[in-house]
Amino acid sequence: MKFLNFLVAFFVFITQSVAQQNHFIYIQTENKQPFYVRLGDRLLSSSSVGYIVIPKLQNGSYELNIGFPKNEWPQQKITVPVNNNDAGFVLKNFDEKGWGLFNMQSLDILMAAANPVKDAGSGKQDDGFADVLADVVNTPSIKQKQPVKEITEAKMPVENKATTPVQDNKATVAVKEEKPAVAE
Repeated sequence: MKFLNFLVAFFVFITQSVAQQNHFIYIQTENKQPFYVRLGDRLLSSSSVGYIVIPKLQNGSYELNIGFPKNEWPQQKITVPVNNNDAGFVLKNFDEKGWGLFNMQSLDILMAAANPVKDAGSGKQDDGFADVLADVVNTPSIKQKQPVKEITEAKMPVENKATTPVQDNKATVAVKEEKPAVAE
């Protein structure tokens, strides 16, 4: 009887472990440019030479928001299915068609949504340092993004020095700027 209970428990354990297999998605850029992927509430950064592995994914569809440093291009929204296997992609810019993921195994292309995602921001910084600093000094406002103000130069009127009159007690004298003579 103990052997039968052990066999049933072993069978249930094996079916549970097979049903919950983890998969991964590998993404690399064509030109080795760094990028980031926002997957739900997680923000994952690529390596400095432009590749990333997104681990521990179950079967289903995942909405990836792919962005680039310094907002070089708008954030791209691409839905990637995971169906009982791992996947490898090349992130490419298809010029007028937009951005897409080229599947290296099946040679299919997953294109980004027609309207790129605007990174409106939640008002909070996605910086781990800001979180730690805010906790240490007990100031939650550190986590908030500060609005960026555009600085414009104040332009001062330019005076034309060549014809500016100089006041003297006796008479008005015009000052002229002479050009240096060029030796030939």
